[in-house]
Amino acid sequence: MAIPIILIHRSNSNYLPYTIAQAKWTNPKSRLFFIGDESNRYELVEHDFFAKYMDAATEFAHVYRHLSTNPIEYELFCFQRWFILKDFMSRQALEQCFYLDSDVMLYEDITRDQQRLKNVQIALTADVPSAVFVNDFASLERFCSFVFNLYQNPDSFQIIEAAFKAQLQNNLATSISDMFAFAEYRRQYPHQVGDLLEIKDDSTYDAGMTTSDGFELLNGVKAIHFQHQQPFGKHLDSDKTIRFKVLHFQGRSKRSIKDYFTGDRLPTHLSHECNAQLDSQAESSIVHWSTVRQTQPAEPEAHYELGCALLEQGQTSDAIHCFQTVIQLLPTFVGAYINLGVALIQHNRAEEAVRCYQSALELQPNSALIYGNLGYAYAEIGQTQASADHTAMCNALETLALKPDWAEAHRNLGLAYQQLGKVDDAIACFRQAIQLQPDFLAAQTDLQNALLNQDLQQQQIIHLKAINLIIFPDWQQPLEAIYLELENVLKGILTHSQQAKMALLVYADRSAGADPTDVEMVLNEVMFTSLMTLAVDISESPEVCLIHRLSTAQWEALLPQIQAWIRLNHEDFTAIPETVQQTLVSLELDAQGNLHL
Repeated sequence: MAIPIILIHRSNSNYLPYTIAQAKWTNPKSRLFFIGDESNRYELVEHDFFAKYMDAATEFAHVYRHLSTNPIEYELFCFQRWFILKDFMSRQALEQCFYLDSDVMLYEDITRDQQRLKNVQIALTADVPSAVFVNDFASLERFCSFVFNLYQNPDSFQIIEAAFKAQLQNNLATSISDMFAFAEYRRQYPHQVGDLLEIKDDSTYDAGMTTSDGFELLNGVKAIHFQHQQPFGKHLDSDKTIRFKVLHFQGRSKRSIKDYFTGDRLPTHLSHECNAQLDSQAESSIVHWSTVRQTQPAEPEAHYELGCALLEQGQTSDAIHCFQTVIQLLPTFVGAYINLGVALIQHNRAEEAVRCYQSALELQPNSALIYGNLGYAYAEIGQTQASADHTAMCNALETLALKPDWAEAHRNLGLAYQQLGKVDDAIACFRQAIQLQPDFLAAQTDLQNALLNQDLQQQQIIHLKAINLIIFPDWQQPLEAIYLELENVLKGILTHSQQAKMALLVYADRSAGADPTDVEMVLNEVMFTSLMTLAVDISESPEVCLIHRLSTAQWEALLPQIQAWIRLNHEDFTAIPETVQQTLVSLELDAQGNLHL
């Protein structure tokens, strides 16, 4: 019997159709389960809602302590997914499965591959749980109990605290994640955990496209070529060409997922709000509610239910008319706005759907579902930043609902509000976080900055030093090209004798094509890689600050404090104010990549 494949994901990321279709294309006999939410229902999968399997995950949330620089809602959910998976497998009576991260492309018949791993209980790519064989349900139960005990038991928690302190002392990125839990589980039970990174029969699994793991890289990602729809890379030590069974597109590499798709077609996205299966019952519903509408034309519910039934059957034009009628009869009917937005998107009218969801938010301003759907609608019209901002709001609201007494949750919601320009709401959240945790320094800083910039739509926090430099990257360039330019600049600064006195300001104007999500991701990765490669003491490292569009008055205040403009090979001159070009001294790295002030 084919082993089932299970994915768990919140929201409707634009790469999901590719990973779903790739998994189904290479494993047509396996049941493909997708545990998600209203926004990510697709054909080809057996969709279910993770909210139904949150009992054990919620219990874990009560003992979880956040020790990571990643947002709390992200890190917590990474842990919770294993409790969700355990409860799902229990209810589905599944004895084994193959768990797949939603940003992993699958090229292998995993049922066949499982046979060589039958002597271990769990197998994953080193300690990165992006592709995990669960060979018996009891092993997953044991792992979840192990994780729960790590946090609940004071003696066990000392292991976590010791690891966190070691990260701080060694200037490593501070992150106690589920990867740490798997590493500790492997350390304590080495014979129960297999390693998928091991090369067998000239093939292996990929733990991350942006990490070498002994393979050749090209522009910061693994150099992959395809033969017969299978991905291959060059293993440097053996000088062999090795086949990859999966490719993990973490971080900035997610944008390239579609380029590695080898399937025949993508799945259709199903409705967000209507949960009934597309079967004969929908036709009966259409007949029933059509009759009710004829006898009760002024009853909003009759039009709404008919609209849902029509939407399930793909009759979007008629469904749109029904939901519009509901809104005319009862303008406060939130569900009608939500489903009208769904129907409009399916009818290729995403811009109208955006306005529809915005109206729904006016009626229900704290709805995670509406924010999630609005984020999807923005993605459909190509507004990636607006999509990211509203998806972040959805995640923050979901986290706060899960544990309303968390100061971190209130702060993260404040940051999400701030990104949307809702400064008053952000201030209220920061104050609530401080009330729950009076010594919460990050929230205090956020509150102070929000109050100082209450009149701005977008917060500008710039930490200046004695030597302040600025660059103007062309964000229309491919991310790989930008990555290399930033890497060269940072290397020049980090190897300078006065690096501790420096701040690098990186200009990223949205109107000039800079997607803040990509910008922050690239900067964080480049900075981390540079610090590790050059073995720089983090306490001596320079400040790196993003700045966005500034007013004339703000530029006038900032320019006297900037010593130089570092020239790049690719710059966006349209983003560079004339006063900057006239005022600043420009510098270039020399042939060896050194910076001379």
